[in-house]
Amino acid sequence: MNKNIIILATIAIILCSCTSKEKEANELCNTGWELIAKGNDQADTTLFDSANAIFDKALAIIPTAEAYAGKAKYYVAKKNLEEAIVWANKSLAIDSVHNAKAFGVKGEIAREQKEYKLALYYHQKQFEASQNDADKADALGQTGYAYWWLHETDKVFEYFKKAYELNPTDNVIMNRLAVAYSENGYYEKSNDIHDKIIALNFGKLANARSWNNKAANFNYLKMHPAALLCCKKALEINPDYITCYVMTGWTYYFLEQYDSALIWYDKLLQMDSTDVGTLQLKGQAYQAMGQKYYPQALAYYEKALRLAPEGNFTQELNDFIASIKKQMQK
Repeated sequence: MNKNIIILATIAIILCSCTSKEKEANELCNTGWELIAKGNDQADTTLFDSANAIFDKALAIIPTAEAYAGKAKYYVAKKNLEEAIVWANKSLAIDSVHNAKAFGVKGEIAREQKEYKLALYYHQKQFEASQNDADKADALGQTGYAYWWLHETDKVFEYFKKAYELNPTDNVIMNRLAVAYSENGYYEKSNDIHDKIIALNFGKLANARSWNNKAANFNYLKMHPAALLCCKKALEINPDYITCYVMTGWTYYFLEQYDSALIWYDKLLQMDSTDVGTLQLKGQAYQAMGQKYYPQALAYYEKALRLAPEGNFTQELNDFIASIKKQMQK
């Protein structure tokens, strides 16, 4: 056999082997990223652990930018930013042009480090590198989230809406836009999106969260009976959804059913007797019950103050204490 033919055949076999390995690794990575998306949808961190194991399997076959970026995403979810940076940089060392996922992770790391303008830079790079609408929508949503922390409301809406237009069935994008609407007083629009989330049925955690957020919106609209129905629905779906314990107590408070509000606050304090927010809420409930209950209100405010970190929260508690002491002297 001609020597050149043998060399070419050998090269072809090697290239075929590499292509096969890359294909196998990429298929594993696709599964890993699907688990991450599902974990985001369902707020289920165990799915991130499963994804990380899959990325490790992919890397055992052949190093790819996708797998390294997946590892970085995993460590961001675990709040281990130092490790996340290592893996994101490994990913970008392989592909620094078309690597949307690694740019996205670098943006998330910057945001976690409160370097919001740097986050905007990386999410712009993420958008430019994105090859499909879902990835572009993620980049736009992440950009809007960075602007959220910069308190640039107009930009938040601009990017969240653009993300929603590109991917109107992504749970994370939908929820962010709904919360943005609520934060800016568009409660009906917020509830419209939460209704869509519930209809798409992403799972019990996402559904319970949307029912809970609808309850908050109805409370802001002073439609407290409707809010209470939403709370009950959220707890039917997910009885362990602690955030809704607060919302249920808050709703009973607005309905002036203070005994019921106290029951829900007590449930929270059974789980954490040092939670400052719950202690304050319980103090407010006792205060609303009238002068007879001022001593109990004062006791909970003072306990909350002892446990509260310094800041605006302590000033608020001091104001409550001063106000109730003044009323008790009358």
